[in-house]
Amino acid sequence: MDTSLGIGGFMKKSILTIMMVIVSATPATLSQSVKIKQKASTNSTKKDTINENISSSVAKDFSFEKISITKDGSVFVGGNYKSEGLMLKIIDNKFKVKKLSFIYSVHDIFFINQLIGWISDNKFLYKTIDGGDTWSKVQNTNVEHQGRIFFLDENYGWFVGKDAVLNLIKGDYTKVIYEDQSYWTIKKLQFLNQSEGWMSQYGSGQYLFQNTIDGGQTWEEVNVNETEWISDFNFINENEGFVVGSDSKVYSTSDKGKSWQVIRDKSNTNIDVVFFLDRKTGWIGGSDVCRTINGLL
Repeated sequence: MDTSLGIGGFMKKSILTIMMVIVSATPATLSQSVKIKQKASTNSTKKDTINENISSSVAKDFSFEKISITKDGSVFVGGNYKSEGLMLKIIDNKFKVKKLSFIYSVHDIFFINQLIGWISDNKFLYKTIDGGDTWSKVQNTNVEHQGRIFFLDENYGWFVGKDAVLNLIKGDYTKVIYEDQSYWTIKKLQFLNQSEGWMSQYGSGQYLFQNTIDGGQTWEEVNVNETEWISDFNFINENEGFVVGSDSKVYSTSDKGKSWQVIRDKSNTNIDVVFFLDRKTGWIGGSDVCRTINGLL
């Protein structure tokens, strides 16, 4: 999850609240409730609960930056704590905190399962195969303040390097596949297979939402109705996806972005984040955090 304007107060509260809702969303609660709506800014009871699990001293100074959720529901949150990297791991409702003293802060985080994942700081990419207990630097990965990460499996993925250069990783092989001459910041990257992917960019006061069908070598701009920019997006398969627009409207597509339908339109609510597990189960976050199990927000 990401926002084209960076992590602000709403975003950090959204990450925290969505994380808590996801880890507490057991099959029983999902079947009992069609929608859960919570004010992120006033959710003090649940925030206190999660603070106790982390420890009050860490939670007080922990700056949440990025979140990664695996298909089995495991949650990994990266950030910094007193000028050191920190990772919060939540598996089966059990919390574990891991200090990452070798970096200043987690710039991005991505896990494919409970054991295998990657993090980036403002210099390099690192990989773990034991759930974050130990990390090794991935060779030839100069990310330099970019560091967006996305992997399909342990041996095939992409990362954004210096000057918004998109790199492909295949095993131990790294190759530059796309160089953006405008040097616009790539805010989010998602691939559905080795060919099809999406990314959002911003720079010079402009915003782009783009699609690739050749593994990231070329990109084509995609317009989502009249919205000026994309705050966040999430695709669940090659055809179906969701975006949050500049007007805080939530849109969905079922035809690879050729057409978009508004599924939530509440102008008095600020929405920054969208995340769906499937076409019916999803979350949005901002000044409010809502969950749906019927695809309606």
